[in-house]
Amino acid sequence: MVVCGDITIKLYDNRMFKTKKLARIAFNTAFLQVNDNSFNFKIDEIDPDSLQNDEKINKDFEITVNHSSIYI
Repeated sequence: MVVCGDITIKLYDNRMFKTKKLARIAFNTAFLQVNDNSFNFKIDEIDPDSLQNDEKINKDFEITVNHSSIYI
């Protein structure tokens, strides 16, 4: 999948009778480094802020996004 511009990734917990939004991250592809193939979102960079205060979530929690660059 080729994407560019503003990107939003939403994570959900799909239960049998209820879908709960867990987290959301957003970034713009213009700020990706050419030599890096991944970047991390630490707990304080992930929405919602209540995630940071949740005792069930480890304080070292992070989300890693892997990507590759395509030159046109």
